[in-house]
Amino acid sequence: MTHKMPHTNFRTSGRNLPPFVGTAPKQIFKRRSSAFTASFIVSVLGLSLFSPSDLFAQSADRVQQSASYRSAIDESLTIQKITVLPGSDNTDGIYARPLEAHLIALTKTSHRWESVESGLQSLPKPPLDLENNATLARQLLFSNGADAAILPVVNRGPGGLTIRLNLFMKFDGRLLAQEIVRDHKRFELSDVKAVVSEMYTRLIATIPYEGLILSRQGTRVTVNLGKSDGIRPEQSVSAVQIITENRHPKFGFLISTEKEIIGQIKILKVDDTLSFGVITTEKER
Repeated sequence: MTHKMPHTNFRTSGRNLPPFVGTAPKQIFKRRSSAFTASFIVSVLGLSLFSPSDLFAQSADRVQQSASYRSAIDESLTIQKITVLPGSDNTDGIYARPLEAHLIALTKTSHRWESVESGLQSLPKPPLDLENNATLARQLLFSNGADAAILPVVNRGPGGLTIRLNLFMKFDGRLLAQEIVRDHKRFELSDVKAVVSEMYTRLIATIPYEGLILSRQGTRVTVNLGKSDGIRPEQSVSAVQIITENRHPKFGFLISTEKEIIGQIKILKVDDTLSFGVITTEKER
């Protein structure tokens, strides 16, 4: 997900917090959405972090202000735990299990979220049925505590392989993003894994934020992105709130979001996977 961009959005990680936060680096990350997030202002895409709203409360009045930053859209797009559901293929399992294991390994390489086991050996319905069955998708995610799930499906046809990755959200059971490669001509497992890795990167890049604000003390905040994500000391990060989301009229996956900047954070110290900053401005609510 990780596209280097000039403007990045961070999101806050808890309930009733202010929206995302972003930074203004030179070519850094991509996008995110909800409570107080961080945003890099370098290109149209941004990076986001999420954190609990009470982290931004410094007084009784501030608690009320912070709570107003939260929205149902923020909640629906928050991913703190992710899982990979059992995939399927029409080739007697040649691709399904190896690709499931490959995707699990990919989710575990990111410090943006916790990767959890699905606890499932197989799905109760054909995989593609989940696209039109939000209730079932929610049930599957509630069973393992994940906020989101990736589902791989591979079918071999006369023209080659059709490879599909779906990203579902527990909040509403809807499809958040989808990647499809059709008529892939190379059937070796190693080649298919390489294609799935690229698809995974594009799939995750559709999430409108890239990190979480883990804590706040006074005006100081901790973000779960660091050097490995391109964060640098002295960067200016913008806090943004997701105002609206635009979804595909037929398939329902996310197309775009509209954000409002609600504050600025200056990054002071950066570790490999964490950064520490101070809020320089915050919008009154």
